[in-house]
Amino acid sequence: LEDADCVTHFTFQNKHVYELTTRHNHYLVCRECDRFERISFCSLDTIEENSLRSSKHFASIDHHTLQLSGICRDCVQ
Repeated sequence: LEDADCVTHFTFQNKHVYELTTRHNHYLVCRECDRFERISFCSLDTIEENSLRSSKHFASIDHHTLQLSGICRDCVQ
């Protein structure tokens, strides 16, 4: 399924996660307890546009992934 681009595989702190492939996959990940939460918004469109404009070899971007690491509210307490 990965080869067919139907699912995306992520590894969070030695745990394997599979998700149906969509254009945007963004996560907040707690580095203490490995909790992760999907982020529903994306502001990377400008970065994609600038990347394509400056690229010498790529014509399009069809997928990107973003992972932000930090500490969740439960682990802070």
